[in-house]
Parts: sequence; structure tokens; C-alpha cells
Amino acid sequence: MFSLLLSAALAVQDTGPVAAAEPPDHVAATWAETPNIEFPAAFETGGEGSVTLTCAVTVEGRARDCTIAEESPEGFGIGDAALAASSTFRFNPATQGGVAIEDIATFSVRFQVSEEVRQGDGAQASPAMQRVFSAFDRLGFTSGVCAIYLDDAEGQRLEAGLARYTAHQRELPVFDQVLLGGYGRGKESAIETPQSESYCASALASARSRLDDQSEEIAEVEAMFPPSARRQ
Repeated sequence: MFSLLLSAALAVQDTGPVAAAEPPDHVAATWAETPNIEFPAAFETGGEGSVTLTCAVTVEGRARDCTIAEESPEGFGIGDAALAASSTFRFNPATQGGVAIEDIATFSVRFQVSEEVRQGDGAQASPAMQRVFSAFDRLGFTSGVCAIYLDDAEGQRLEAGLARYTAHQRELPVFDQVLLGGYGRGKESAIETPQSESYCASALASARSRLDDQSEEIAEVEAMFPPSARRQ
């Protein structure tokens, strides 16, 4: 009936040379191509962030000795993700008097991952439905990432739900489909990128609070579904 898609945007901004002044015939390094950076697992169901790096750019246009100057939000691996990709960065090298030189470049990488809900006929869902689906998906994904920290009752409930989702997805209420689909993706993500207990405590509290805050909107959206697609 509905599908949840993820779209990502990546923006690169040159923040200018580090030095206060450059000789008149100095041309700073510029990007030759947009970098390919894998977003941290914490942002797989949506979010945005930025990181500012300082790198030496060689005469071949490659980055080396990169360091993190700033990242926001902190503690989610954004800077580490950018550093891990730095070997793939490609620049037009700086020049002095028309001759390529090695130079220092400081630049920011900003990304945004957003959810987009579409109906079975491909039409985009309403903004309210987008927000509600996003909230259920985020709680499901976060619960999957943090499954080892859930209490026994919640963990057993979600595992039983995931088994039903895997076997009979279309028979489940719409919101359960979104929640359990997110839960399954979160568990897969945790295999490669496990999260700490402190991260999970904060992330789960935020996801649950978001769902509670949208209780009225959730009821309004669910009322638009046929009875068979609503939660009992």
C-alpha cells in the first residue's frame, strides 16, 4: 500500500584558504568531483549533519593528512565517515604562478537524508503521512540498532512481529509494516555498526518521544486507512 524511500543530498563548500592572505598569483585548490561519503548508520532513516576538514592537497589533486576541524552533531561518527572517505577525494590542485603546488585546504561537507513516502500507485503521500511514517520508521530502525539493549518484553514483541512481517507483510496494519520494516533494517545495520548503550538510551528516548508528540496526527492519518489496515 505504501513504500518508504530514502533520498540523500550531499553538498560541498570550500571555506577558503587557511592563511590570512595569499600571493596575488595563488589559486586555491577546488573540488574536481563530489566526494562519495557513506552516511553513518545513525542517519539511515533521516537526519542531517556537517563536517569541516582540513587536508593537504597534493599536486596530483589527492588529499592527505586530513583532520577534523569541526563536526555537527558530535558523537555520531560524521567526522570519522568523512576521514574514511578522504583517500577517494579528488581536487584540482592549487597553483602558484600557474604551476601546481601542494597546499592546505579547509572545506565543509554537508549531507541530508530524508524519508519520502509514496502510495502504491506511485503518488507522493501527504506531508502529514510523511511525518507519521517517518516517526514509525525511525523508532523501528532505532529499536533494531539497539535491540540488545531493549527489555525482554519489548524485544520479544518486536522479534515476534518481525517474524510475522517477514512471512506475511501485507497482512499487517500499515503502521506495523513501517515499524517492523525499520526494525529489520536496524538489526542488519547493527551487525556492521554496533552502537553503545549510552547512544541507544538517548536515541530510543528521542524516537519514542517523537512518536508520542505526534499521537493526534497519527490518529488522523490512521483514520484515512481502510479498517483492515488499522491497528487493533
